[in-house]
Amino acid sequence: MKQLRNRDVKKFLIQVSSGFFVAVVIEHLLPFAGLIFFAVFSTICFYQFVRQRNQAIEGVVAYLRTLNSGDYHHDIQAYEEGELSTLHAELNKTMIAMKGTAYQLQLQKQGLKKAMEDISHQLKTPLTALSIMVEVETLEPELSETMSLQLRRMENLVLSLNKIVQLETHMIVFKLERISLNNLMTQLLTAIEPQLYEAELTVNNLLHDMIIQCDYNQTYEALSNVLVNKIRYAKTMITIQTRKSGRATEVVIKDDGVEISPRDRERIFERFYSGMNKAPDSVGIGLSMAREIMHQQHGALYVEADNSFVFRFLSVTEVS
Repeated sequence: MKQLRNRDVKKFLIQVSSGFFVAVVIEHLLPFAGLIFFAVFSTICFYQFVRQRNQAIEGVVAYLRTLNSGDYHHDIQAYEEGELSTLHAELNKTMIAMKGTAYQLQLQKQGLKKAMEDISHQLKTPLTALSIMVEVETLEPELSETMSLQLRRMENLVLSLNKIVQLETHMIVFKLERISLNNLMTQLLTAIEPQLYEAELTVNNLLHDMIIQCDYNQTYEALSNVLVNKIRYAKTMITIQTRKSGRATEVVIKDDGVEISPRDRERIFERFYSGMNKAPDSVGIGLSMAREIMHQQHGALYVEADNSFVFRFLSVTEVS
């Protein structure tokens, strides 16, 4: 029988058989006492057998959890025989394969990071040279302005591509901490105040201060990308407010510019997507990057019909 290959099953059957013979002897001496003894003894043996099996299964489950968490160095005690031994052996094979795959992926990520750094460096050098030439050479004002705009656009493109690759390959480690939303937004609005002044825009800040769980620098960049987008398209005002959505809190950033068309709303977070009213200095990556940052913090970023960009934070505490 296949079941008899298992040591625990063998032990259980031997114990029950021994108890049966003892019960027969007792039954000859005391009627019904042997039957009662056998019932109690069998129950105790069965309980011990089930408990040992459950402990073994819990060990396998704990082992699987360590694998799922990315720890491929843990091991569990092997069983000498039986189906649990087979399961253990297969799990060890899986662990070795996953460990090898993780190592190869790490090498690929490091190689990709180095390649992107090299590409970024190689592009920055001629861009810097061209920028100096534009400043030094005597050119027609219109041509000089056009060249400067395109150079800035290329520089932004290089930086943005490098950042989006790092995000999508998870090379950026997010440091989640408790941050005051009001302090974060105040510092951001102070930083972009010259752009707001140049565009002759006012900000209607209706935020309720909240403590959010996020990476400060990455969230700052995500909010900044959306606000810069709003500066490009707003007419006179940008409104920032908070609202509750179930257990989450949302930061809503809205402008009074031309309404985003349904077609653009569906694709606005696509990389390099050019909408109907695309600004000349836009590279088409900022919104995609902002959404990826929120996604990697277990949050969300989406757009609504009234030109509202909505940041959703799940771990939030209201400041009294």
